[in-house]
Amino acid sequence: MKEKLVCLEVSHKTAPLAVRERIAMDRDALVDRLAVLRPVCSECVILKTCGRFELYVVSNEPCGRWFRYWADLVDVPVALFEPYCREFRGEAAVDHLFHVAAGLESPILGEDQILGQVRDAFLVANEVGTVGPILSSLFRGAIHVGKRARHETAIGRTARSYAELAFESFKDAFSQSRKVIVLGSGTLAREVVLNLAKDGKHDLTVVSRHVRRAEVLASKANGQARSLDELATVIGESDILIACTSSSRCLVKASMLRGVRRPLIFIDFGMPRNVDPDVASFSNVQLRSLEQFVSYSHVTDEAIGAALHIIEGERSRFLQWLAARRVAPLIAELRSLVDGLDADAARCMKRVVHDSIRRLREGAAA
Repeated sequence: MKEKLVCLEVSHKTAPLAVRERIAMDRDALVDRLAVLRPVCSECVILKTCGRFELYVVSNEPCGRWFRYWADLVDVPVALFEPYCREFRGEAAVDHLFHVAAGLESPILGEDQILGQVRDAFLVANEVGTVGPILSSLFRGAIHVGKRARHETAIGRTARSYAELAFESFKDAFSQSRKVIVLGSGTLAREVVLNLAKDGKHDLTVVSRHVRRAEVLASKANGQARSLDELATVIGESDILIACTSSSRCLVKASMLRGVRRPLIFIDFGMPRNVDPDVASFSNVQLRSLEQFVSYSHVTDEAIGAALHIIEGERSRFLQWLAARRVAPLIAELRSLVDGLDADAARCMKRVVHDSIRRLREGAAA
């Protein structure tokens, strides 16, 4: 197994935001990269979130080559990429993915969006045709770990989402009626809108390139929808902007703020960043980006310990399945040898083969 399963990770733990932005990709790019990898590995999945980029592969290629493959795929020099990349092999890769799915590796400890992102990564790779039996079993196990961690431990009750942290960070601002822009119409944007809808006092505008989706989302908070082309106009009329799109470029440019005098709060959850960092140079602007939320957590040590116990059990189950899968061809071969013998020879050999199969299974389980 150690030479078969590999995970390469660049995350908030290893790389600054400026480096992670360089290897960010949207869904179409992710699909393209999976297709490129298909000829050089038997299985692969790419996991992309706002805090991490991970490649899971099953391959006979030497592990060191995957740094070069991955650097080429994201169009970054190996010298820049490799210092920020962690490598997990075999059982360590299993452990890592299970920790990720449980929310124990997230910038906000215990956050639950990661579980959906793990599921989406698996589904996309499955659609492209780069998932085989090993990664299928591994990712299904990880999804099961994530569900159990949230239903059977306090993680699901105590963890905070990015949206909740945004409101806690600017509690005074959100305590009053504000004109709020939500930039985006995806999963995180929906969470932000639903949180805004709880008290119903804010004047909400959802801005997206997908206007119909924006209209549906805005209706949940009695808000309005505007197209991306209208963003500059809407910013000039608003107090707070929460950006959470998957765009590969900055959407909020510093030039959009020229002439705007009212105090503005920008919260940027984009990866890569949706808001030009230069907007922070304006005296009337407060800008908080993804990096400033990484250490905030309400998850207790008891909840973490309970999640780790779940991970250990599911890890053992997966490794037993993998070991049994490895010896299955040999068991089948032994049985076929007996089937090919005459009745007298088969009776003599049956006990020997039975004992051999039993030892193979016991060894695999160990």
